[in-house]
Amino acid sequence: MRILRAHGMAASTIHVIFNAVVVAKLTYAASSWWGFTTAEDRQRLAAVIRRGIRSGLYDPDHMSLEDLVTDADDRLFNLILYSKHHVLHSILPDRSDFNYNLRPKRDNLVLTAKKLKTHQ
Repeated sequence: MRILRAHGMAASTIHVIFNAVVVAKLTYAASSWWGFTTAEDRQRLAAVIRRGIRSGLYDPDHMSLEDLVTDADDRLFNLILYSKHHVLHSILPDRSDFNYNLRPKRDNLVLTAKKLKTHQ
């Protein structure tokens, strides 16, 4: 990308390429693996973004890596929650009315009890 900039490519185009290549690789399937990362892992991943900002390859006004992953998680859950045709929507249970006096939830679902298999 530095070669592209040296050949006169506009900064906005370089930002798009950095997003399409580097950020996309960093966030690929992040919903499945982000929870298993340590604070040290997250700092190393964020360092790639910081280096991109320092070198002018990434727009500093864009979201941080953690915000990108959180946003992707929220979009995926909302897609599953509100799309009746999503393959995972059918496994979400309905919310039942328990009187625990908890704060209100943004959805009407509850977790199902896990059924244990008995070995015979």
